[in-house]
Amino acid sequence: MPGSQTIPWPEIHELLLAVGSVREPRAFCVRAVRELARLVPYDQARLYFVDATGHIEDEELLGADPAWSERYVDHFAGLDHGLYSIAGRRRALLQGHTEPGHYVMPGIEGGFYDWEEHHRDEFVAEYVLAQGIRHSAGFAFHDPIGRVASMYALDRTTHSGFTALEVEILRRVQPHLDNLHRNLLVQPSATRAIDAAADEALSRREREVAMLLFRGMTPSAIARELSISRPTVYRHLANIHVKLAVSNRQELMLRLAGMRAGGSPPDP
Repeated sequence: MPGSQTIPWPEIHELLLAVGSVREPRAFCVRAVRELARLVPYDQARLYFVDATGHIEDEELLGADPAWSERYVDHFAGLDHGLYSIAGRRRALLQGHTEPGHYVMPGIEGGFYDWEEHHRDEFVAEYVLAQGIRHSAGFAFHDPIGRVASMYALDRTTHSGFTALEVEILRRVQPHLDNLHRNLLVQPSATRAIDAAADEALSRREREVAMLLFRGMTPSAIARELSISRPTVYRHLANIHVKLAVSNRQELMLRLAGMRAGGSPPDP
């Protein structure tokens, strides 16, 4: 795994904040896939929205040929008793069934495919490789009770696979994206109640510190802006972490993004 100093945390924060500002589930998924191109480049992407049974009900293609997608839905998704359907791939993953050329991320539904090393069947030979796809990364977005709501694939047509750093970036980003997606599907009144309660728990000074941090200011800059000492800023940040029930900077930024989208906390 690459050292933590190589992971582009500022870019990851920007991605999560940009995607977290989208409040409609379909638009959220499309924005997430588009934003990922900045950190994990791809040649084309496919995004499929599914119903409760795992059947495709809509799609969004980014650079992919619609004719191939139509062939997938009409033919290849039904091969081998639905093994290459979205529902079938999910069953295989949950049962731990993988094949050569497929790397599953522990704890995350999805993984990476090296199609040239994968078992060659009709789907791989006549659909994947026939399009020139050589490597794919595919993951799912879930609803609040854990059902797959959509799945996306990032495809590369070159022989260069995903690097160790790109794998690590997706390992870090995907759970946050999935949680943001789940929260979108929670009843809005419940989400507003949670954020309102958290906002009320913060003091006025804590709200000021939180929003300056959300704007991208460092603790030193916040101290200068508010004419307080840097240790005082860190004390306020520690209190904010406790009151918002977050354990690290990434979780804090995501929570602040959600509170801002709901209209609070107010700007200082």
